[in-house]
Amino acid sequence: MCHVSGYLNEMSSLHEEQQLRSRTDKKDGSHGTGEDEPKGETTVPRKKRERRHRIFKHQESYLTELTDNNPHIQTLFNCGVVMTLMLWIFDIMKNSAEEGRFYLDMSTYHVVFGPWQNQVKSVLIWLVLLAAYFSVHPLFKLWIKLHHYIGRPADIFFILLFCVYNAVAHIAVILLILHFNFDTAPAVFLSIEQTRFTMQSHSFIRENAYKVLWPWNEDDETGPPVWFQGQITPKIGKFSQYVYFTFAPTLIYRDHYPMLKEIRWKKAIWYLLQFGGILSCTIIILKNFIRPHLDLLHENPLKHGMLALTNCMLVGIFFLIMAGVCFLHLWQNFGAELTRFGDRQVYGPWWRCIEFRTFYREWNLLVHDWIHCYIYEDLRAVRSIVAKFSFDFSIFSYSVVDTVTLLCLRQH
Repeated sequence: MCHVSGYLNEMSSLHEEQQLRSRTDKKDGSHGTGEDEPKGETTVPRKKRERRHRIFKHQESYLTELTDNNPHIQTLFNCGVVMTLMLWIFDIMKNSAEEGRFYLDMSTYHVVFGPWQNQVKSVLIWLVLLAAYFSVHPLFKLWIKLHHYIGRPADIFFILLFCVYNAVAHIAVILLILHFNFDTAPAVFLSIEQTRFTMQSHSFIRENAYKVLWPWNEDDETGPPVWFQGQITPKIGKFSQYVYFTFAPTLIYRDHYPMLKEIRWKKAIWYLLQFGGILSCTIIILKNFIRPHLDLLHENPLKHGMLALTNCMLVGIFFLIMAGVCFLHLWQNFGAELTRFGDRQVYGPWWRCIEFRTFYREWNLLVHDWIHCYIYEDLRAVRSIVAKFSFDFSIFSYSVVDTVTLLCLRQH
């Protein structure tokens, strides 16, 4: 994967090479000859840095490799399954003892997901958003035709149209969430999905517009390595490829991805069962350790506030880890099995990171790859104007604001 550290190492080695050549030239007497040289320029031409591209390949996710190849990690995984079963038994016995009969308390599930009517409405809204997202492909084909006839005016018009589409879609999602008073799960679901549609449509347009503005052929040897991997072709992506890209576990568009020969249904079902188990455990912990103190917060704000804060600190670490395992490992692998997607590296080994910036990258490679390709690399193109700290801070701010907005929409 393309990391920022790789670029810094490359530039550092280039700088050392320039200094070495400069000292060699001084020893040879090339300097101080009285010849007029431009002030501040070096005699060694600077190597042009190529834009880095994400290249997909067949590889399993890190947790899958650990659990399949390491019996000790498999033992820890089995312990997690046992703890899940114990939590279910604990919740059922506790609720049944309080009610005096066999009882399954679903109140917390209703608080998180809301009534079934709102869940149906959220699915219908998602279908409308999906239809609007699919309309990007025919509009892009229309832009190609108009671009050949009228040129820049068509470019400006469709850029503005794409910006308006994204702005209207995001505003509409927020207004609909507030209007129907969606609960946490439907609200976060719609917000994340619209954000995903925006990022994927942007990737599709960027990768295919390059073929229109700077056409190339398969015999061209000056293009990026991704051309020679067979993942990008000179032809514009078909609608079927656009649809596959929509449901593939990636935010970077390619004409072709490494794919498995068949769907491994047993693995897909196992991933889905694990996803449901971890999600139910998270709700059980929320119901038994957090919600009681929040319900009593109005009686004694100081006491129950401190208890809720303490429990949230302890349970929050568990929630963070379970969110990564649940959504980035299990759900993405489930989608990858259904689409036969070969590259499962949607996260890195974040558990061995000792720096926050490294952890922040490795935690979610899906979003990091997109930010690196379409924000970081573009800001690198104007690095003579924008300082390194400025665009590093801009990338971090964009990611933080986007994440916090998604998680806080429910708190209106």
